[in-house]
Amino acid sequence: MDGLRERRRRTSPVPLRSLQNPSKQHPLTCLPCPTPSNLLITVQFLTIAYLLTRLGAQQAPSQHSTNIVLPIPAKENISQALTNYDFFITIYSYDRPRQLLHLLEDIDRESRRSQLRVGVNVIDDNSLSCVFPPVNDNLFDSHTSASLSLHLQQLIPNTTVPCSARYRFQNIETFLTSRGWTFYVSKYRHARRRYWHLVRMAHTLLHPISSRFYIFLPDDDRLATNFFHKLSQAWNSIEDTRKLTLMLHVEESRESTPVWTDFKPRNIGGGITRIGWVESGNFLCTHSFLRFMNWTFPRVGIQRWINNPPISSGVGSTLSELIHSSGHRMYRTQESFVAHIGVTLSKMNAQFRERNAPALLTKYFADGDHAYHQLLAQAATVTASIASLWTREAALHSAIHSLSTQVDHINVYLNGYDSVPSYLLAPHITVLRSQDKMSRGDIGDIGKFFWCNEIDTDFHLTADDDIIYPRSYVSSLLEFWKTFRSPVVVGVHGIRIRQEDLTPSQGGKGKGYYGSREVFMAVEQVREPQNVHIIGTGTLMYRPQDIGRIDIDQVFQEPNMADVWFGILAQNLQLPMIIIPHEADWIKEVPGTFDNSIYKRSTRSRTSDRLQTRAAKSVGTWKLHPPIPNRT
Repeated sequence: MDGLRERRRRTSPVPLRSLQNPSKQHPLTCLPCPTPSNLLITVQFLTIAYLLTRLGAQQAPSQHSTNIVLPIPAKENISQALTNYDFFITIYSYDRPRQLLHLLEDIDRESRRSQLRVGVNVIDDNSLSCVFPPVNDNLFDSHTSASLSLHLQQLIPNTTVPCSARYRFQNIETFLTSRGWTFYVSKYRHARRRYWHLVRMAHTLLHPISSRFYIFLPDDDRLATNFFHKLSQAWNSIEDTRKLTLMLHVEESRESTPVWTDFKPRNIGGGITRIGWVESGNFLCTHSFLRFMNWTFPRVGIQRWINNPPISSGVGSTLSELIHSSGHRMYRTQESFVAHIGVTLSKMNAQFRERNAPALLTKYFADGDHAYHQLLAQAATVTASIASLWTREAALHSAIHSLSTQVDHINVYLNGYDSVPSYLLAPHITVLRSQDKMSRGDIGDIGKFFWCNEIDTDFHLTADDDIIYPRSYVSSLLEFWKTFRSPVVVGVHGIRIRQEDLTPSQGGKGKGYYGSREVFMAVEQVREPQNVHIIGTGTLMYRPQDIGRIDIDQVFQEPNMADVWFGILAQNLQLPMIIIPHEADWIKEVPGTFDNSIYKRSTRSRTSDRLQTRAAKSVGTWKLHPPIPNRT
């Protein structure tokens, strides 16, 4: 920041590389001699084939796509199937490391509480930006679409997979490895229109894994206390030999209406509702479901999106229609045993989520509404925005690296860069160069506010390219912000204007902007919260809805004065500006950046000092607006 010197490893029972391509199996000739169990498997296989034919009118593949070949499962040993895991969880994930880590911590907590054997597969849709060698095959539309080794890569510590954003998931890899859980990354992005294939891979991965129960979750869920006990109790209370799935989440939009099928939800007692649908996640099942699906998932044809491009993945509707039409049954708990916390920021279907966010909130969370709102607050989303000068390319790398694990998105405005540095090529980073047509040119530190009216997260954090931020930086600011009633702006580096020095009451020139400041340094200890007039925009966080739309041209009238301009905006809006208590060197300046800093250049430039003094005097009288403590 300018002015800082102013004064698995337990893995799956069968390694990924040893899994054979299910498409090479012969679906009829490999059947063992007829026995009652094998006959049942055969009937299920023919039933699914028939149901897929019925679904063909809605999901007819293109003339070049291949038909689904559902592998016949091998003869199972039931006694052996009950000994490996009590629960095995599959998590579908994309670009949400903060939320994913919270979910994994919940799973670990609940497995320890219950003393059960729990396994986990995390399947990431290449949010790590990994680049693999080409396979010389259009994988999703050829006979290799069932091949695990061609589509997924198990991430093992110290492997040399080239992934530009892998550092962002360091905490995830460490956590999974320490507990023997497994992290897979897809070699190509599936997103919404190929999500069916990611589900296919998830089901296939479970073929060699034996567990009493299987759970499928998205990465933006949190777990209720006594999670595993409540789930097994709920499942065992359903006396129905045709049950296949148990949904674990209740939301307002789908609480009492039919979804994807014509079956209307029906209360059967005991805290259970029979429903006619199931999602790709948020449900519990047993081996019977995977056997019914033959450890695969049917293709969702591209025709689905031709006339309706924003429509969802089709996975839930396909799954629901298959199960419902076969005569099997789907159920839902009347309490939510998972809490959906990623309500506003969708990684797959942003338009739908934006329109329907309130209806997607969790109802009847097992731990109570207060606990749910605490989880929502903990999951507050954050966008960081940085402007950088081309001479600081290496310093910017350090700043980005220190923030990437803590925020949901980063905007980077590059002033004068000849090209985009490779470390910025990641899904969680938006980059704009000052030479680009959509830019405002070289606008200095104003660049960090270029996106201020487009922020779709709960908070906007502005940062500098010469700071290394501590691991607890964002979480500390969020916790500090919650101690006050909104609106309030928080930060680490603050300034109070000494009015008498700026505009002497007896007349006279005054000491100018830089001579009229009391500074609470970011790199020095601050023992108590401090109410200030200005917060350095390299350490500032606010909630966009508290500020409203910012007229960039009107507010930021000159470049490299963003601190003063935002301070004036806060004065006009009567916003409290509060500095968080912190130890010395909590945040650190990147060595070699001070001599070319905005502060150093401004204090040497009479023009800059004159402009900032004139701006500061335009306020009249600077006032401290006290925050209101949050008593809840």
